[in-house]
Order: sequence, then structure tokens, then C-alpha cells
Amino acid sequence: MTALPPFFLHELSAEEAEETWTPYLNNYGTMNAQERLVAPFHGERWLLELWDHFLTPDDVFPHRSGKERDFNGYRYTTEWKWGGNPPDWPRIEGWLDENEPPLRQDWLAQLERARWANAWVDEQMAAALNSPATRAMD
Repeated sequence: MTALPPFFLHELSAEEAEETWTPYLNNYGTMNAQERLVAPFHGERWLLELWDHFLTPDDVFPHRSGKERDFNGYRYTTEWKWGGNPPDWPRIEGWLDENEPPLRQDWLAQLERARWANAWVDEQMAAALNSPATRAMD
């Protein structure tokens, strides 16, 4: 889409209006696939901004650049580009060697907490379904 419809321009600078903006649909549950509307909770929450939120300028992970805007409930984006320097594979491998074990332990601990919570909910549901008060309502 190189020519923008009239409703589109009110929030764009002249420079942004010259760029190619395309409708965006992701598969992460932040949009209604039928209507391509952005879920209200995700309005003004830019995916590129979330991608870069915790990255530092010298981070081993790649940075992405581009622009996103929501207009009338629809998300539009310019082309996304990978930024930063070319990958430094020895540095990335060193980072992974250093950080993977504690990250894996954090993940496993969180997974165990989720299993415990699910088991507790299952027990509560089973107790409620087997209680005499519940049976009396049937």
C-alpha cells in the first residue's frame, strides 16, 4: 500500500507518510484474525518496542527496526529490518554457555510452580464436584 487513505494521515509526519505501510496480522493472539482488529489490550503496544525492551546496545541478540501504528483499530507497519552488527558467533556461544544453565533452572522452576497450581485447581474442582452439596443440585 503506497498511497495512504485519507483517514490515515492525521497521525503521520510528512516523512512517515512517504513510507510504505502495510496492514499487519500476527499469529500471537493479539488480533482478531477474522476482522484483523488489534485487541484493545494490545493497542499502542508495539511489537518492535517489546522486542527491544530489554536489549542493550551491545546485546548479543539482534535488534529490529521499523515502525508500527494503530489506526481505527487496525495495525499497520513498515518493513522490519534487522539492525546492529553482523553476528559475533563466538561471543553469542560464550553468552549462551554462561547464561543457559540459570535460565533453564528458572524455566524449570516456573514450570514446576505451574504444575503445582494446576494440580491444586484439579483437586479443588474434584472436591467441589464430589461434595454432597454439588450432588444435591444435580
